[in-house]
Amino acid sequence: ALDGQTIGLTVDQLLIEKNLNIDATSLAGGLTVTGGSVVRAFMIPPGRHAVITGLTVSGFDSDPVNGGALRNEGNLDLNACTLSGNQGLRGGAIYNDSFARIGLTSCTIHDNVGLDDGGGIFNAGTAALEGCVISDSDSFNSGAGIYNDGALSLVTCLVSSGSANGGGGGIYNTGSATFARSTFSGNASDAGFGSGVVNSTGADLAATNCTFAGNLAVDDDGAGAGIFNGGLLSLNHCSVVGNGLDLAIAGGGIYNAPAGQLTLENSM
Repeated sequence: ALDGQTIGLTVDQLLIEKNLNIDATSLAGGLTVTGGSVVRAFMIPPGRHAVITGLTVSGFDSDPVNGGALRNEGNLDLNACTLSGNQGLRGGAIYNDSFARIGLTSCTIHDNVGLDDGGGIFNAGTAALEGCVISDSDSFNSGAGIYNDGALSLVTCLVSSGSANGGGGGIYNTGSATFARSTFSGNASDAGFGSGVVNSTGADLAATNCTFAGNLAVDDDGAGAGIFNGGLLSLNHCSVVGNGLDLAIAGGGIYNAPAGQLTLENSM
């Protein structure tokens, strides 16, 4: 009976009060959860573990709170899910709290808006993404695709077409991050720095077999269309090509700030 159906929430978020497994993969037409002004779809509190598979979550507007589609304070796994058209203060689609853990596998995070940082995802805890697409998200501040203030891992992911008013049209990292076999392309920063990725002062980022291409910095005081580094950055077998400076002044591919430490190995 739920095959191809849309469930509209009209009163409040769904609070996961016990360990829970939601699996919609047996529904050929899928299952969608939507909500207009309802404060997000799911809230996972501390000490709870939820596994959500094959679900689409769209149309939630959680302004002025964090996490447009969901907020995780516990342990959450998302598999083959789509989160699109959501809006929140920090984390247009997902807010992952301090001390929380989230894993995303084969998920699509598309067309979400962060009214502050993190158009797609804001991570303050531990987040691991594999085989995911984060695309077409907007941030009124920084990190249109992902804003990371915790520990972030990306494996075989695509981060594309994000637009940030601040830095990091793709990703803004203030914590610790590792990227492997991932692509960052077509992202833009109105502030003109780190349109693909910002690795800020005090942060560390290690990327292996990654591509940073076609990112655009537009501000006349900006720098680093592909990558802006103010922290500790290591690139191993990476390609930084075709990134553009519209009005920005330095570092079409990489801008390494005075405080930054950059290591390049077998990269171009």
